[in-house]
Amino acid sequence: MWLRHYVDDFVAVGRKGTDECRRAMDVFKETCQRLGMPLDESKEEGPSEVLTFLGLEVDTVRMVVRLPQEKLTQMRALLKRWRGMRSCKRRELESLVGSLNHACRTARPGRAFKRRLQDMMTTVKRDGRRVRLNAVARADIEWWYHFALEWNGTSLMKAVAAVGEPQEELVSDASGRAERKMVSNPLVRCGRHKRQASGASCPKSCCP
Repeated sequence: MWLRHYVDDFVAVGRKGTDECRRAMDVFKETCQRLGMPLDESKEEGPSEVLTFLGLEVDTVRMVVRLPQEKLTQMRALLKRWRGMRSCKRRELESLVGSLNHACRTARPGRAFKRRLQDMMTTVKRDGRRVRLNAVARADIEWWYHFALEWNGTSLMKAVAAVGEPQEELVSDASGRAERKMVSNPLVRCGRHKRQASGASCPKSCCP
């Protein structure tokens, strides 16, 4: 079981068929109560195999992450409006880039067609000033528009590498001071044998 957070949003992940998530939630709420930290119970979800975190639907049954249909519909309408624009205010461009940033959490290839719009914001210092959308910017908006029409808002979850039992490791930096820490023992891939080996190196003698 592990607990992850982004600013003030927390999510606990546990093994299927156990009460790890429920116990984590109970411990978390008890800790917040002791520290005097208020919680918004209306935003509490789960334990569940499908829930919303950071505005995205996380489905651990199908192992996918989805942009909610409502947000996908709003993004399509927004891009349709931007197709006919030749200039905009900086604040409007910031809003568009923010929407695309959120979509890129599940549409990672879209980052290549968002970067130039993001860089364009740096050319204008004041929110009220208008930004001219050049041919490159309009081409990127056109790509996003057609992509959003065909896209279902879903992407596969990233695979998480398995880890073994913690082990001790002695490390040092340029100052010569040694530091003792606990690290996990991940599975590492041997490039020569195209196989996975446990530990820091391949067990074969040719990979010391």
